[in-house]
Amino acid sequence: MCDVSPRRFKDVDKRGLIQIALRTRSLEVAMMRRKSLAEADDALWSSLALQAEDSERARSRATTERHRSAVARAMAEGFVYRPVEEVAARLDLEAIVDRLRNVDRSVEPTEEKTEALLGGAPEEKDRTTVSEAFELYVSKIAFDDQYNKSDAQRKSWEKRKQVSIDYFIEREGDIPLLDITREVATRYRDWWQSRMLPQKDGAKPFTPNTVNRHIGNMRSLYLRYFKYRGETDVED
Repeated sequence: MCDVSPRRFKDVDKRGLIQIALRTRSLEVAMMRRKSLAEADDALWSSLALQAEDSERARSRATTERHRSAVARAMAEGFVYRPVEEVAARLDLEAIVDRLRNVDRSVEPTEEKTEALLGGAPEEKDRTTVSEAFELYVSKIAFDDQYNKSDAQRKSWEKRKQVSIDYFIEREGDIPLLDITREVATRYRDWWQSRMLPQKDGAKPFTPNTVNRHIGNMRSLYLRYFKYRGETDVED
């Protein structure tokens, strides 16, 4: 894999031309590892940019991006990211040695790779709101969903998704995704069920297909956002 770090980060990332051996003969595995490493570097550079901003929110987001970078980098190396406490307490000696050997395999082991394999990236509680997650969903997470669409088709696709997100925000607020508890989800589902019944104001009831689509769009945003961050055990 070859890539070039952005010029604006040359003082903090001196690698310039980045060359990393993907250590596989499989094109499919190589593409997966290359994608994960590129994502890891994008998140790392994003965290560096946020660190330069003088605000508590920026610092919090910087920590989140640093952690996302570690998760992606660990995945590229064939490991699941685990916090250092979990590495020490739950992994057996052989598994820990395997991670250490992988770090030492590098010509020049980096702090980022060490963080990724040994769990040194601090994790900030994610306060990404529904609207912020949707922006990321459109720009990156659901890229494949839009790949073969024309500009008009892509705008129509986004508009339909946006309507579902707006319904949720109108009912429950633009809250962090982590605050969508079972209670919140149940309350939102019950509200939609009430909209399927005859309305006192004479408004036309929603059909089950429409309701399922709006709830499904929120479910997709929720699950795919956390999967993008490397968290695959999030409850639906």
